[in-house]
Amino acid sequence: MGLSRNRKNQEGWRSIFLLWIGGGLFVLSACVTTWPTFGTPSPVVSEKPPKGEVFRSDDYVVYVMAGGETPKSLAKSFLGDARKFWIIEDANEGVSFRRGNTVVIPLKEENKGGLTARGYQTVPVLTYHHFGKGCKSPYCMPIAVFDKQMKYLKQNGYRVISLGKLRDFVQYRHAIPKKSVVIAIDDGNRSAYEIAYPMLKKYGYKATLFIYTDFVGVSKGAITWAQLREMKAAGFEIGSHTKSHSDLTKQRYDLSGLSIRPLQ
Repeated sequence: MGLSRNRKNQEGWRSIFLLWIGGGLFVLSACVTTWPTFGTPSPVVSEKPPKGEVFRSDDYVVYVMAGGETPKSLAKSFLGDARKFWIIEDANEGVSFRRGNTVVIPLKEENKGGLTARGYQTVPVLTYHHFGKGCKSPYCMPIAVFDKQMKYLKQNGYRVISLGKLRDFVQYRHAIPKKSVVIAIDDGNRSAYEIAYPMLKKYGYKATLFIYTDFVGVSKGAITWAQLREMKAAGFEIGSHTKSHSDLTKQRYDLSGLSIRPLQ
C-alpha cells in the first residue's frame, strides 16, 4: 500500500517536471527571435549595394548606379527620351551619377504649373538684336559680353528652352527645368548666324529667332534663308516678327486709302 502510494507520487512529480520542461522549451522557441544572444558572431552583410532598379511605383523608380550610366541614358531607358535628362538631374540635386549612388527617377511630370510652397517659378527672357566687336547702338551686344553671359548661364545650371516650351508651361501642359531661361534674337541680322549661332553651340544652347521676312537676304547684313534653314535643323526655333517690321501701334493706310486701325 505504502509502495503503491510512493510510486504514484513519483509519477505525479515526473509529470509536473516534464510539463515544466516542455513549457520552458515552448517559451524559448517563441521568444528566440527577440531575445539577444551573446557570444555568437553577427551575420555577414555585403558592403556592396544592390545594382539597378531596386524599387518601382507608378510615380518613381529608385535606381542604384552600376557604373557607366548617365542622366541621358537613364532618361532614354526609363522615360523613353534622352532629351528629358533634366528631369532626372533636377530630381537628384547634389547627387553625383557614379557607381553605388542611389538616384530617384520620376516617371510622371511634376509641378507643371511651377507652383511650390515657397512661391512660383519665373522664367527670364533674354532678348538680343545685333552682335558685334565694337557696338555703338543700344541694340548691339558686344561679343565678349555675350560670351560672359552665356558662360554665366552654363556655370550656374541654367537650361535654355524655346518660347514654345514656355508657352506650354504657362498653359499648364508640361513642366520645364527649374532654372529655365529663354534666349530670343529679333529682326534677322546676319550676326545672329555668324556670331551668336557658334557662341550658343559652344555652350550647348539654342535660341528663338523672330524674323521679318522682307529683310531676309536683301543685304550683306541680313541673314539668308539657307542660314535660317541650317539653324532650324540644328534645333533653333524660328518665329515671325511681321513681314516688314511695321509699328503695329500706329495707324496704317492700304492702297485704296481706307483707314486700317489697330485692334483695341
